[in-house]
Amino acid sequence: MHLVVTLLGTKFTTILSMKRLLVDEAYRASIVSQVEDLHVKAFWNGTFPEIVRESYEQVVAPIVQMVEDFTAHDMIYHTLGQPFNAFDFREIVDEQKILLMKIPGRDLGEANASVLGGMLVSRIFQAAMSRIDVSIVGRKDFYLYIDEFDQFATTSFAEILSESRKYGLNLTLATQTLGALPESVRYSLFTNVVNVFAFATSTEDSSLLEPEFQPNVKQEDLSSQAPEEFYVKTSVYGISQPIFSARLSPKTSEVKADGAKAALAHSREKYCVPRAKAGEIIKQWGAVG
Repeated sequence: MHLVVTLLGTKFTTILSMKRLLVDEAYRASIVSQVEDLHVKAFWNGTFPEIVRESYEQVVAPIVQMVEDFTAHDMIYHTLGQPFNAFDFREIVDEQKILLMKIPGRDLGEANASVLGGMLVSRIFQAAMSRIDVSIVGRKDFYLYIDEFDQFATTSFAEILSESRKYGLNLTLATQTLGALPESVRYSLFTNVVNVFAFATSTEDSSLLEPEFQPNVKQEDLSSQAPEEFYVKTSVYGISQPIFSARLSPKTSEVKADGAKAALAHSREKYCVPRAKAGEIIKQWGAVG
């Protein structure tokens, strides 16, 4: 988390700066000198040197290897290796823009997709937290939807769950397995989430969900539902409502692809550069960055 936050808060750094920040002491000092967050600065100046001395092989080396594997992927290298962002996450949050992010594990590799997804979630959370300079009344709600969020739910996600509401960041999370979540994240999830929609679950997950739906819905009720059936726990204006069951409506229309194609073409024209140009930008940045 400190690694990502540090780079996000420093100009002209990229994903390629990660390894250098971890292994190059002089470079790290130059970057940390630009950090304004006192907690993050204290980590790099105090805690991290102790980790390097006492647990480099156990703690730092695996992260360095992960970064090397991550940035070795051609798509990630050319997309995240550039020293600037074509769009502003704070602007997206403040103006309630629509941002669609596809993170295909099949193309990127499951490990890379997990890292990338976690970084993007952290980036949106940081953008929401930066709105501390705006009055609570003035913070427009921003809605973040994450499918298969268990793939990105590191232990730092527990903080996002507990802190997001005060910054106007509203989360809708979908997962097929609660058991895969870190215990701290699962605890924070049940502590902070207000509305729960539970489709047919495994025996393990139904045992985790049963306390949320007591006293009328049992573990076997949750695990024996048909695919289109689900139970709902919700509240209205902070008042818990009776738990009820529901059923998905049959699909009545086909989604037209023309709009999606037009949006993709517009996005590429406005925010993207050709791969060859991206490679040249990264090469020039590497010579001076």
